[in-house]
Amino acid sequence: DDVGSDAAVWDKWQETRKDHGVPPGVFSKLLQEHCLKHASYLKVNEATGHEEDKSLPGYSDEGRRAGLSSCVTYSGKENAMWGFLDSLYHRCQLINPCDIGLRIGGNDYAYLMGYGNDPSMPTENRKRDYPQLYPAPNAVMPRGEYQSERPKHPMLDTHQNPGLPVTARLAVHDPSLTDVDCHLYAVAGNAREGTRGKEIACHLSHKGKDAPEVIANVFGMVALTPLLVLKNGVYE
Repeated sequence: DDVGSDAAVWDKWQETRKDHGVPPGVFSKLLQEHCLKHASYLKVNEATGHEEDKSLPGYSDEGRRAGLSSCVTYSGKENAMWGFLDSLYHRCQLINPCDIGLRIGGNDYAYLMGYGNDPSMPTENRKRDYPQLYPAPNAVMPRGEYQSERPKHPMLDTHQNPGLPVTARLAVHDPSLTDVDCHLYAVAGNAREGTRGKEIACHLSHKGKDAPEVIANVFGMVALTPLLVLKNGVYE
């Protein structure tokens, strides 16, 4: 299918997935149309969010499902992907290795990016047995500031300008994992041959610690959020 006016964002999305070891997604014109339905619903009702109310104009079941399975931004599609990737909880929608069908689309009011199911799409087993790291090793990041989002990051009550969260997304949830001990260090030199430098002060969150109630499992992530924006360099 022709991605149309969303092609530039789509291409960058696929490039970013590849850079993080994630297989490409499959574009669907049908899912794009569903995104537009939800964006139109939000615009006509001057609303925000993922849900739709059947009593309001513009409601559709397809639009509602698109809203529930997508990240939604109101800052324009040009900034959509980086805003989601620079957050913590929303980035999982964009670089989930297991997603096949991807949603993308919207209007000048709201723009959606996420996953979906189109019956005409091929199926593929993408289960993995290794953690997904973000930022990926040796990946070049566009910027390092955390972008605020809903649900609210627990640390924002005490630190207003944290850095980009560093995450390990586990392949399989281990119910015996009730606590973890994680640290972030600067590396003197390159990633392969460098030596460990000073520890970076971070906020740690995972399923058993400081996870928002609405997404208690934090998508299987262990997250280290630097108290200050990280400087350019190598970290461990």
